[in-house]
Parts: sequence; C-alpha cells; structure tokens
Amino acid sequence: MIAVDINPAAISLLKESLKLNRLLGEVVPVVADIREYLSSYDGDAVDRVIMNHPSGASSFVGDACRVLRPSGTMHYYDFVGGPRPEATLQSKIMELVHQAGHRVLEITAVRRVRDSAPREYQMVADVVIH
Repeated sequence: MIAVDINPAAISLLKESLKLNRLLGEVVPVVADIREYLSSYDGDAVDRVIMNHPSGASSFVGDACRVLRPSGTMHYYDFVGGPRPEATLQSKIMELVHQAGHRVLEITAVRRVRDSAPREYQMVADVVIH
C-alpha cells in the first residue's frame, strides 16, 4: 500500500500512526505531489484511491481512474450544498468519471462527513469504477 501526500507534516503523522498501530511496512508513505508521482509511476493498478482533499479532489478524478484496476474503488470527498447534497454529489462524481473516459459501475455509499458551512457539507462517495 502506498500513501502519497504533498504535506510533509501529514506524512510524518502517518508514520507515527503506523508505528503506534504496529503497521510499519504495511504502508509506504511518500511525500510528493500526486501528479508528479503518477507521471513516473509504473507500478500495478491499485484497488483503492482515497481522495480526501474535498476542495481539490475533482481535478484529480481522471488520474485516480487511470491508476484504478477494473472494479477499483474511489473514495471521493467534496463540499456540497443545496437541498439534496447526496443526489448532487452522485451526479457530480458520475459526470467527472464520465469526463475522464470511464464509467461508474456502482456508488456503494454517499454520506455527510461534517457540516462545513450553513447548508454546506463535506461529503464522501464510495464509487466503483470501470
């Protein structure tokens, strides 16, 4: 398993967490910009991509689809408002995946993570991609 984050402090915390949870060696923490990392990535396709930066994840959907193996899962986080945020997020992620030249096999879950502003939520969708 590989964890890539541009924030060295986040990677440092991840390393500490791996140590505390006796998971050293299970995850390879990498400090890098994900686009730069993927431009030279020649490893196997991955089962899962966690896109946990809700204010910028939409610009990385194509990259995530490219490295996912068939039937891989994308955990897509975004900020969504309006009267039906769950439906809005489902529509948005389906369109983003379509624009990337892939298709959604299934959206297995959509949930509100937290309130981020009045009538706006941080949301996550778990999406199986083909």
